[in-house]
Amino acid sequence: MIFCYAWTNYLLINMVNVKVNIYAEEKADLIIKSSPTIDSHIVEMIKSMNIFENIYFDDYVSFKRTRVNGIFTLRKKYRGHYDRFVNSLDKAHVYSKVLVAGYWNDVLYMLNALWKRGDRFKIDLVEEGEINYEEPWKIFRPYIGESIRAKIFHNLNTYIMKCRFNRVLTRNIFLFTPNRQKDKRLKPLVMPQMELANPVYKIYNNLYKELPEWKKLFYEKRNTIFLGSYLAPQRLEDSYAYAYNMIDTILECMSDKRVIIKAHTSSTEHRLNFAQNYEESSNVYVDRDVYIFEALFCAPDIENKILIASHSSALNHPVAMFGKEPYIFVLYKLYPWYKNFGDNVGDRFVESLRNLYSKPEKIYVPNSILEFRMNLMEVKNKLAEKKEKNKI
Repeated sequence: MIFCYAWTNYLLINMVNVKVNIYAEEKADLIIKSSPTIDSHIVEMIKSMNIFENIYFDDYVSFKRTRVNGIFTLRKKYRGHYDRFVNSLDKAHVYSKVLVAGYWNDVLYMLNALWKRGDRFKIDLVEEGEINYEEPWKIFRPYIGESIRAKIFHNLNTYIMKCRFNRVLTRNIFLFTPNRQKDKRLKPLVMPQMELANPVYKIYNNLYKELPEWKKLFYEKRNTIFLGSYLAPQRLEDSYAYAYNMIDTILECMSDKRVIIKAHTSSTEHRLNFAQNYEESSNVYVDRDVYIFEALFCAPDIENKILIASHSSALNHPVAMFGKEPYIFVLYKLYPWYKNFGDNVGDRFVESLRNLYSKPEKIYVPNSILEFRMNLMEVKNKLAEKKEKNKI
């Protein structure tokens, strides 16, 4: 039996994709880590598919370190929570396989509790986002506590769990673009695409149909979408200032009535505050709503859109998941970080993307703002010519 553990909407749907297309004949339970971002409507759609024996909800817990709650006390509390949760599961269900995305606090403690219960399993990783394509160590950063001392202690404390679960028991990793995965210990497997015959396509298509008509109209009438990722803590420079410089360049080339800024929803503060000045001083539509952005790729005219980001999995998803090829701008080379240190992950991302496209000339990776401006004007003229031809 399979134990599926998910904590984001995207990962939930990917779990369903693997279950119905790869492990269709095996029974499985789905465990959802409750959080405000989990879409109850998606959960209801998954329930209606009747592919899981049980769907359980693991309440989100976060124990803060205080003078009373020292590191040892925190460890005991986390272990106690997950031990109690696992003991509440159907004892007749013994798991021989586990599907997770990576090894953070909750995953390690959950798997440890299963192991203590007596379940003996192998592990498959399932794509949750770009982190599954980055350096292998990034999929197990189990930090508890704020200080460096606490992080060091917790890494030492979870070392045995990491060795057991990641280095010994993990076998495969399901990805939409497996050629980008560089961990030689894992066997990369292709995640099934969102073709019409794939039952999971219905989830995305329903999510698209259920978007408000006014939102679908915005995305239908506007052709340039800037994906505002949450970058600041991960870079040495002021990433927001550079992002706004890129938006300014877009608005020099495109009418503000044709531009959408989609704020990433991983950080509430970022989602609510990113690009406020454009919202107040122009006709740019800043989309701050929380929903599955990939649902928009079910739109029939997506190949005539321009997607722009510094580096985002959303640039990869149209072609890798849906087989569609919009114009793509990858801007990571415009940040000083790249000029100072390079970015092997970004370089592999672009190489993979070009290999997936039947028309790789639709992918632009400018080396300067000037080149970015010229590339935008080139695409703008191409789309205008195409529109004129369609009128004839």
